[in-house]
Amino acid sequence: MLSEWHALDEVEQAIVLKALLYARKPEASNFIKGVWSDRMLSILKQDLRDPRSAPSPDLTVVNNPGDLDFLWGRFFGTGGATPVRTIIKATKLKSRRADPENVATGLAAAWSLASNAGRYDRVLAICKETLKSADPATISILEDIVAKAEQRRSAAGS
Repeated sequence: MLSEWHALDEVEQAIVLKALLYARKPEASNFIKGVWSDRMLSILKQDLRDPRSAPSPDLTVVNNPGDLDFLWGRFFGTGGATPVRTIIKATKLKSRRADPENVATGLAAAWSLASNAGRYDRVLAICKETLKSADPATISILEDIVAKAEQRRSAAGS
């Protein structure tokens, strides 16, 4: 990869470095240290040479529909509940009518949860577990998501 590194522009390099940081592997950390420059610091506004300084990728706050893809990737890569719980929190964005991007993000979160809960037992189980301790607004949304998922499952089984 080092031979291809120099063919990337600075923004592409910054994206690769950020992805490597989230990998949390010694090899990734060594690569970052090997190619780091002060210019990267000015682009990223964060020194990535120390992997402990990186926030956990599971603590991502959903700001746009693209963040949902990132979280689903984290879930399917790890099987962890945290990315799904973050997506569940994002469903409330659909009620923020003043911001069309928030509405779109919240709707996309709800749709993707219903779709994946309809297909994957683990997603449905996380949704049901979250229902037990969620706030009233989230409970209402989650009940609808769980109902849609179970309806899809029963239709697929017949």
